[in-house]
Amino acid sequence: MNLDRPPPTQTWDELRSMFGVDDTELRRWVRYGCPFVEAGPLDSTTGWSFRSSHVFRWLALFTSYLEVQGRLTDWTQNSR
Repeated sequence: MNLDRPPPTQTWDELRSMFGVDDTELRRWVRYGCPFVEAGPLDSTTGWSFRSSHVFRWLALFTSYLEVQGRLTDWTQNSR
């Protein structure tokens, strides 16, 4: 890993495909604090950019938090 420059960014569609989620779920992630580099309109998938390494870390922390709170089952059932 080259520490002289930031990790590469991914578009909304690239990130959605990488994590295997639909647009609704990715919007929900953003509402709950998923990190992004640039924000686009909330009703659009264009203009957004993410760093997948940051999103992966956020997702691990967020699901751990939900598990400790006893709400992980609720979260996964609501996403279907």
